[in-house]
Amino acid sequence: MEIVVAADASEKGLGAAIMHRFPNGRDKAITHASRAHTSAEKKYSQIEKEALSLIFAVKKFHRMIHGRKFTLLTDHQPLSIFGCKKGVPVHSANRLQRWAIILFTYDLPMQYRSSTNFGCADALSRLIANRQPPTEDAVIASVDAEVRRLFIDALRSLPLTAEKI
Repeated sequence: MEIVVAADASEKGLGAAIMHRFPNGRDKAITHASRAHTSAEKKYSQIEKEALSLIFAVKKFHRMIHGRKFTLLTDHQPLSIFGCKKGVPVHSANRLQRWAIILFTYDLPMQYRSSTNFGCADALSRLIANRQPPTEDAVIASVDAEVRRLFIDALRSLPLTAEKI
């Protein structure tokens, strides 16, 4: 069965899906992923956000697609430059050129699909939870609490008690 990876970006985040394409032409999702934009990514132009969604998809599904031929779907027609082996135009941004190098390592034809027929990844890019990632202090505090809990549990399992000392 043919493998299809769909990727899309919105103002809120990125969405990606990996699917099997059945002989009748229908795509059936295997798994999907999405994430919100970082504060820096929110400032990207639309073509950069769309290209970032392709990179997000191939990195997320790398173990399933590396070394296999697959089709990469997008609803942003200017990104079709990534699918051909002609190369990215010299005047394009450095960020796009770096991402093109990553995409050229995969055996993939790019396929454009209009937004009206591109629901899976499109919906995932828009249905991002409003939850912000935890701050570094919150992560450290939760890890510290977990370590403290494990330490106390380990002490309780020891055969030695304060009374025996």
